[in-house]
Amino acid sequence: MSDVATKEVVREIPIARDVVTREAGKGSGRVSSTRAPSSIEAYREDFERQESGPAWLDDLRAKAITRFETLGYPTTKNEDWHFTSVAPIAEHTFRLSTLHSAGALGVKAADLERFGFGQAEWHRLVFINGVFDESLSSFEDGGGAVRVDSLADAIKSGEPAVQQHLGTVAKFEQHTFTALNTAFISDGAFIELARDAVVDQPIHLVFISGGEGVSHPRNLIVAGRHSRAAIIESYVSLRDSEYFTNPVTEIVVGEGAHIDHYKLQRESESAFHVAALVFIHSRRRAGAHQRLHVARWRCRDVHAERPLPHRRNAAHRQPDEHRAHRSQLSEPRGVQGSARRAITRRVQRESLRASRGAEDRREAEQQQSPALAHRARGHQAPTRDIRR
Repeated sequence: MSDVATKEVVREIPIARDVVTREAGKGSGRVSSTRAPSSIEAYREDFERQESGPAWLDDLRAKAITRFETLGYPTTKNEDWHFTSVAPIAEHTFRLSTLHSAGALGVKAADLERFGFGQAEWHRLVFINGVFDESLSSFEDGGGAVRVDSLADAIKSGEPAVQQHLGTVAKFEQHTFTALNTAFISDGAFIELARDAVVDQPIHLVFISGGEGVSHPRNLIVAGRHSRAAIIESYVSLRDSEYFTNPVTEIVVGEGAHIDHYKLQRESESAFHVAALVFIHSRRRAGAHQRLHVARWRCRDVHAERPLPHRRNAAHRQPDEHRAHRSQLSEPRGVQGSARRAITRRVQRESLRASRGAEDRREAEQQQSPALAHRARGHQAPTRDIRR
């Protein structure tokens, strides 16, 4: 399994981003696509078999699967995909995973120790192929100020924030894999922070994948005004297998809120991972940041560093790995800026903070999440190949 990663810190700016370990990007005008009837039809068949939900969710899913079928898969003729081929995903028929329990996947509590950073006091939600597993999870009741739950339970209970925000942050109209994820919204993490709520310990979301199917985790994080939390998403596997993970995370950041968000991938070297992370300020939606990150470990002779902005800070690639970054930043009243450095362990970090100007930006840059600050130390030098 891979252990090398990138770190990205983006502060203050409302950002919309598509992260891809083979993901569909945004095109302009007519979308150039490759239709793979076998795989697209298989997704439609699985869509028809899934359980129905509330009327508003069924309507959202139906629109998304139709849009996915219309878009098809992007080709290298697409503006955002000149150097990235998704043919291996398009040509493979991944069926919806049916292994949704720790027993079915052979996962034990002891298996999670190597992914927990030795922090037993952290709040932890564990998902098996995208479905919440309560037996492996541990978190304390936030007393009404903090809700940490599975998205499936939040949907069933009619949580107002879910209907208000789910599917409104991560737009799927021009993004193939975001549309596919939206069509299969079922479970994932739901985190809601009330106004002024502070979560002392990080919230660790552990997504364990296995088998040979596809999973579509959907995460929704709603941070109220002046709230604060550190959230870690870990995508892991216990053994080598060829599967497809297609998560989408939507984050709504209230005024004055601060969310430290980390993502770690320690997956099978044979796996595909497509991910979209979209976060916005609740009042201002200006700006977009798209990051395309492709890590099909067995692909060869593919590298996309040259056409990318911020090349000076672009992360190095590993053998048989492909990464691409694309950024579009625009903030009418704030300060634009981003910093990226490569560090070990395939870590991505975003510090999301709703702010009004340079003073808040300087303050944000001086702050680090104590829980993961040690990961940043010792990696301030320019990127280098650490395998030598």
